[in-house]
Amino acid sequence: MTSPGSAVISVSPKLPPVFCPIPPAINPCAAAVHDQAVRWLGRQGLGRTGRDRATVLDSRGAAWVSRLVPHARQDRVLLMAQWVYWGFLFDDHQCDTEPYGSDLARFVELVSRLTESLVRPGDAGPDDPFASALRSLLSDLGTPATPAQRRRWVDGHRHWLDAVAWQNSYSQRGTVAPLDDFLVFRRATTGLPVVMAMFDFADGDELTDTMLQDPGVLALTEMARLIIGLDNDLQSYGKETCLGEVGQNIFTVLAVHTGATAPGETIGAAVLLRDQVMVAFLSLSRRVAAEAADPALRRYVDNLGHAVRGNLDWGLAVPRYLKAPGWRDRTQAITTTLPTPVTPAGLSELPSIAWWWDQLAAHPAAPRETGPTAWCRQSGRGRTQ
Repeated sequence: MTSPGSAVISVSPKLPPVFCPIPPAINPCAAAVHDQAVRWLGRQGLGRTGRDRATVLDSRGAAWVSRLVPHARQDRVLLMAQWVYWGFLFDDHQCDTEPYGSDLARFVELVSRLTESLVRPGDAGPDDPFASALRSLLSDLGTPATPAQRRRWVDGHRHWLDAVAWQNSYSQRGTVAPLDDFLVFRRATTGLPVVMAMFDFADGDELTDTMLQDPGVLALTEMARLIIGLDNDLQSYGKETCLGEVGQNIFTVLAVHTGATAPGETIGAAVLLRDQVMVAFLSLSRRVAAEAADPALRRYVDNLGHAVRGNLDWGLAVPRYLKAPGWRDRTQAITTTLPTPVTPAGLSELPSIAWWWDQLAAHPAAPRETGPTAWCRQSGRGRTQ
């Protein structure tokens, strides 16, 4: 049996519980958005038959988005879901498989042309359904999104695809990335720079660049992206192990970093690193939200927390991760018990994340809010399930 603070979800027999006191929430439009997004994808000539359709349906992308922005308008959630379904197919077809998966130069050329066509959408750009669907989506964003939001959305594609190229550069050399490099590109290879660029848009807000580039807000954004990337590594570990597809992930990277003889030996270290970032995220999000003068910024911070919890709930039950033989019989817990130790050691070795803890010192805690579960009290917007 699990403790009262845990939720049992099908996944791995060997993964320790992950720390997350944020309550679950989901936008009630999830089912309707799924149907509309799948139809849109079909009209773009994508995801209609065979393996592609299975990829779309197994990803449950609309449910994922609906957990990230549980209070957004349905039309905005739909635009986000359309991109997510596009992104899953693009990742499967043009990030991991041949010819691009083993030819870095060809991949860089592909994505450079793709992003350039977004900068100048009037140009024809690459003549393929992925590029035309993406330009169609940018056109649909045109009226409701502001110029700054569209620019950040385009920039998010560059950030995402640059990170994928960086990751692939190590894979194609047959090497494992150094831990600090991995922690940088893993925050972006999930596609979250694109998705999170739409958070304020989804809630009908417009954040300024000054707000988003504030060191505390930027640290929170990066923390949330890394937690989600590490959670995806944890969630897909069983599938990859069962199917013999274990590649460059937090386990293989930590194995080289620590001198472990096998990736499986690093599971505990991976979960502890993830949980320690989670503790810092909760503390900093509470402080930044308390200081924020603009309600839109508080809603953005709120959505970062929903993204962490929503991705957990999605990933621990999505068929995309659970289709390996026998994998549905395994269980893992989400716990509210703090990790030990709370503060990670050796931060000087990881400069890409060390500065996050500096932000805790830059944003002193409010006297009456001292526990990590204070996030739940601060966030009164959630629709729990």
